Amino acid sequence: MQKSKFWAEYAEVKLNQRQEKVMKKIFTVGADGFVRDGLTNEKYRAITGAPPATATRDLKSLVDNGLLYSSGEGKRGLRYFVNFPQDNSLFVGKENDPLVDDISLSKILKKIERNIEYFRGEKNSGLTKLIDEYRALSLDDKVADRKLEKLLGRNR
Repeated sequence: MQKSKFWAEYAEVKLNQRQEKVMKKIFTVGADGFVRDGLTNEKYRAITGAPPATATRDLKSLVDNGLLYSSGEGKRGLRYFVNFPQDNSLFVGKENDPLVDDISLSKILKKIERNIEYFRGEKNSGLTKLIDEYRALSLDDKVADRKLEKLLGRNR
């Protein structure tokens, strides 16, 4: 279902053959296969056969168009992750009251934990984005805030 929503969200984005090939590969393997390690320039080149500079341009284009987001820095630390669109209907109750979706929050919390473990506590833009997303979705839920603070506190 996420795959359908993803392609519907980014239907207007024009991809070259290499970019299409990589995005199809990500979804064939499963986004979870790329969650922990992410997509690197090296993996992109292995999948497409593109030279390094072309891979860098292609990946930057995917980030600029919102299909991927980057995390980390430098040649070996930079990773790219699928930027799934948010489903606003998940967060609206029957009376249009905000409703915290515990499953979505748990998934984001697990992503934060994996990110912290992978980068061993180093600050990175992917972690900051995940924390901001978690806080925005938690809608000031005190229990959700405590879970996040507990995770961040034990990994400082």
